[in-house]
Amino acid sequence: MFVPKLHCVPEMLEYSYLVRVKISITLPKELLDRIDRVVKNRSVLLERAAVAYLPQLERDARDKRDSVIINRSSKRLNREALDTLEYQQVPRVASMPGGCFRPAW
Repeated sequence: MFVPKLHCVPEMLEYSYLVRVKISITLPKELLDRIDRVVKNRSVLLERAAVAYLPQLERDARDKRDSVIINRSSKRLNREALDTLEYQQVPRVASMPGGCFRPAW
């Protein structure tokens, strides 16, 4: 049995013919023609494409959720950051040239 190797997809080292579910999809003829010029087995190409593309979609969804959480808390987080920066300011010494900063220690 021929088992094509997957390149650039470390999660799947080999294409396995086990545990597959048959589905029916509709694609434009031009896309099918391009696929057929490149590979003999459309399923292999479509599986490889999905395995390569899904991490990007999952990362985008995670980033979107994170942005919603950050934006929801942005006013509070900005206030906390400003309070911290204000607390950490080094006092100026007027008697030093140019009003230099003096370490707080």
